[in-house]
Amino acid sequence: DFAHAAALARKTGWDADLPALRQRLIDGGLFDEVEPARAAMQTALDRRDQIEHCHSSQPAPACAVTVRFLYQILRDNPPAQVFAQTLLGFETIARHVMVEINLTSNAVILGVQGKDHPLPEYRRAEVPIALSTDDEGVSRIDLTHEYERAVQEFGLSYSDLKSMARTSLEHAFLPGTSLWPHPDRFTAPVEVCAHQALGAEMPTKA
Repeated sequence: DFAHAAALARKTGWDADLPALRQRLIDGGLFDEVEPARAAMQTALDRRDQIEHCHSSQPAPACAVTVRFLYQILRDNPPAQVFAQTLLGFETIARHVMVEINLTSNAVILGVQGKDHPLPEYRRAEVPIALSTDDEGVSRIDLTHEYERAVQEFGLSYSDLKSMARTSLEHAFLPGTSLWPHPDRFTAPVEVCAHQALGAEMPTKA
């Protein structure tokens, strides 16, 4: 429910000094919405478990499906409201969430590119990021194009691009445990894979 966040943002107004704006929103009570938002998600999950009899002796097959949430921000609202919604979502989810970067889409649709793009800030803050194409049919691009743009505009290295590719896999909705012992740190794999060549054609069953 964005109603309180939107009202607070209208009252607070826009300030390009984002740390100061963040503090004013917090002081105005934005974080009062964090726990209710988390509770709303948990209520939805609990209701799903009830409908599918997930904690009974005969759970429905759907109980094996992992449910995840996508947080939507209404970017056509005034900047103060967009920022308030973003901040609320960030605090509700609590960290370690991958941010998808669409360089061409950001440039063409939003006019944000080069030194105005937050990609370097995300990297400095160690936010998990991955490159994506947005809509290939509309933009007439592919993922290779986005990787090339990242190198040309931000001077990213091969290692940087490889890390982003691994990040995209790490945060994908794939089954099984991670190959890495620490989130988004790809320096060494988990113990069971430590003595194998990563990417080998014939990995052991373990």
